[in-house]
Amino acid sequence: LSLRDARYRILQNQINPHFLYNTLETINNIARCQGQREISLMVRALSKMMRNALTDDDLISLREELQILESYISIQKIRFEERLAFSLDVPEKFRDVSVPKLTLQPLVENSINYGLEQLSKVCVLCITARQQGQNIQILIQDNGPGMTPEYIQEIFSGKVVPRHTGLGVKNVDERLKYMFGPQSGLSFESIPGQGCTAIITVPYQ
Repeated sequence: LSLRDARYRILQNQINPHFLYNTLETINNIARCQGQREISLMVRALSKMMRNALTDDDLISLREELQILESYISIQKIRFEERLAFSLDVPEKFRDVSVPKLTLQPLVENSINYGLEQLSKVCVLCITARQQGQNIQILIQDNGPGMTPEYIQEIFSGKVVPRHTGLGVKNVDERLKYMFGPQSGLSFESIPGQGCTAIITVPYQ
């Protein structure tokens, strides 16, 4: 149990500086190119993210996780403007479910980076949730380039580490399994050229 706990904390600590570094890099780019209004909005959003994310709690409610995510999205909307369309449709009855902190943000970041780089059209990103038996599934859907089943399998096996998806995918999946057991975790439904859906499964407790 001690080894498992230590391993979980290593995985958790990998995520915190990862998203923070990327956000600060975005602020720096905006500061060089634009005026103070955008910088002010981004700094306030970042402060809100840090206040919610950089705590000692391993588990937080989905409600709190969505607040972190919405702050992150507000930063990315300033960065990408009309190229990013985001929607959130998670029923209130699911929002008290517990999730490991920073479960959604790395996957949303992957969808934005991977999709916007390869799409000439608007990157559409939708967050929804549904009940599956005794579990809740949180879905992150995008209209990006998608992935083949073989490529997804190689990501989980560690054979390939994509520039935008490697750390987020393995980290999120392992943290979910360490916290809730093998019945929880991360999976994908994707067809090349038709987008991708990341599915997070947690107990409905």
